Amino acid sequence: MVTVVTGKMNEGKTTAMMNLHAREGGDGFVSLKRMQGNDVLHFDAMRLSDGETRRFAAHEAHTIIDFPEGAQLGPYRFHKETLDWIASSVDAMIAQKTSPIYLDEVGVLELRGEGFHHAISALIDAGCDLVLSIREDLVPKIIEKYDLTITRKLFANEVTPCTTSP
Repeated sequence: MVTVVTGKMNEGKTTAMMNLHAREGGDGFVSLKRMQGNDVLHFDAMRLSDGETRRFAAHEAHTIIDFPEGAQLGPYRFHKETLDWIASSVDAMIAQKTSPIYLDEVGVLELRGEGFHHAISALIDAGCDLVLSIREDLVPKIIEKYDLTITRKLFANEVTPCTTSP
């Protein structure tokens, strides 16, 4: 089963992913935007099962010296070690038959074969249940690239908070 959480930029896809995880369980990662006023400083990747958080991406204006770059998208640099952590964690989730597995902000990097590309391919090959957040305008391209059959499509603003644990 493939669930897509979609919406435009800043419409609450990450919050919707966290709400779905609270309701349905599983594991995976969300990308938490860190702001200062109106400026995006960086993004942290947070593992849903335990809340472990690592620096994921930084705006070039706020990149730390010696930031080991694993990918770049516009002014954002993605941390290689965090990408590796996510990939190895997803491999472990596959081995443990975790279900569903969440990946937040699937988009242009994946269309270029970067970011979560290898993790998504491994998850599809393993037949895992997935929950992917994808910006609305990129959904058709992601479906085509990965030959996905979407079994459930939710708009971010339709996902209500859960009041109980999975």
